[in-house]
Amino acid sequence: MREAFDAVHVSELTEVIDELARDLDIVVVVPTGNAPVYGRSETGSGHHAQRDYPAYLSAPEQRLAEPAPAALALTVGAIAHSDAPAPRPGSPRLRDTAIAGVEQLSPFSRTGPGIGTSDTRLNKPDLVAAGGNWLHDGDMDHVIPEDPGVGVITAALGATGQLFRAACGTSFAAPAVARCAADVLAAYPGSSANLVRALVAASAREPTGAQAISNVTERRRQYGLGRPDSDRATESGSRRVTMIFDGDMAVDIVVIHPIPVVEPFARGRRAGRIIQISLAFDPPVRRRRREYLAGAMQLDLYRSIDIDDLADIVSRQDLPIRTRRSQTAAGSRTSSRARTASAVPPCSYAPGKPGSSTSTTARLISSWSRTGLRPGLVTPTTTVSGTRSPSR
Repeated sequence: MREAFDAVHVSELTEVIDELARDLDIVVVVPTGNAPVYGRSETGSGHHAQRDYPAYLSAPEQRLAEPAPAALALTVGAIAHSDAPAPRPGSPRLRDTAIAGVEQLSPFSRTGPGIGTSDTRLNKPDLVAAGGNWLHDGDMDHVIPEDPGVGVITAALGATGQLFRAACGTSFAAPAVARCAADVLAAYPGSSANLVRALVAASAREPTGAQAISNVTERRRQYGLGRPDSDRATESGSRRVTMIFDGDMAVDIVVIHPIPVVEPFARGRRAGRIIQISLAFDPPVRRRRREYLAGAMQLDLYRSIDIDDLADIVSRQDLPIRTRRSQTAAGSRTSSRARTASAVPPCSYAPGKPGSSTSTTARLISSWSRTGLRPGLVTPTTTVSGTRSPSR
């Protein structure tokens, strides 16, 4: 059994996964790991698996297991897709109950946060997918981990003669996300691993179990960004447009990305206009350093400003952080050195379904909601700081 991550230093395996993801430009998908249950339905934290669900999901003993903290991998937790036990031959199962409801976090799914020291960090897990559920036998007071009614049907191994069996685990959720990543790469063969990760993340929607948690920190540490969807990851829609930028950035520069805002989006009376920005990058990693990532990125959103004026302002931002923040609309939190600013061409568009229009949502992972937009350009700036080599 793998132990919970202690947040001091990642393992060599985790570091190797991150290095391979960066050096080979590949998308690595890993599960969060499965928390154990003992004896009479006792979890590793001493809670009762049935009565204390979901309180124990935030316990330290339920935290991610290596290599789930890998910063450049997509880390996937599990949600329940069923809460109906399979019929049992003979007597009815009146006291057999599913522990998690449909689209709630599976009771065995390990939770975040990942690497870092901030008490409010929301970096892991990244996503969730169906991985099965546990049943609780009320007569015997024990957990049934592999029930066909709530488990995932998978190929059977061994000499039993069976072709399929029921199982559960985050290892069954991770392939569903890997499939979504593969769909993105099939749709855009020349995409970098960062672009694939960004599009998969942007497609995610929170399951109903996550929506019931009001505390954002707890919600993200359990469900991440939610459950990805291949159609949303690969296509624009009738009320949504996906714009893409995929490129390299040197450290200690600011890059300006102009985003066109069309008239229907700017003038529409609907209140739910959203600009969602997905940002994926791959800095070098250092396992023995306090700061595992050798670089950081900061994204800021500007509106109603000329691009040349913005480039001039950003280029002259060499004041201390607090002063710079107070004198300009926004700036970088990552370094107080002078900046180099450059503008890039507008993002390219992901294709829409036949007959669709591109009128409402621009998405490029931070969420920004704005009302009262003017037609023209909304301009995010991306700032990179680092210590070794450029981030891609």
